[in-house]
Amino acid sequence: MQIHRRFTPPRRGRRLAGTFALASGLALAATVAAAADGAAPTGMMQGFPPPADRIVDKANAFTPARLRWALSNTRLLAPTAGIRHAAAPMPLPEQPVPGLDALPVTIGGETLTP
Repeated sequence: MQIHRRFTPPRRGRRLAGTFALASGLALAATVAAAADGAAPTGMMQGFPPPADRIVDKANAFTPARLRWALSNTRLLAPTAGIRHAAAPMPLPEQPVPGLDALPVTIGGETLTP
């Protein structure tokens, strides 16, 4: 007859697991706090007033350094409105619109026709 004892990890393993759990919890809390305030890691629009090189406006919102902040805070840069969905799904037309392919298109002052 064999007696089975419950497995208990060594103290060093438990201590290491506890340290890992604490460190990952602190890292997660810092990440959640940074995401909650909407601040990009680049520090755009931080402080009052923000430094001139960290200001995001309509003129520079789509530059690579400012794009993340601008997309996360679109409602601060331009007026927006919520759009509600329809009460029931609306079917798309099953047939193409007649004459759509024959419409002329003007690009850069040049008119293109099919």
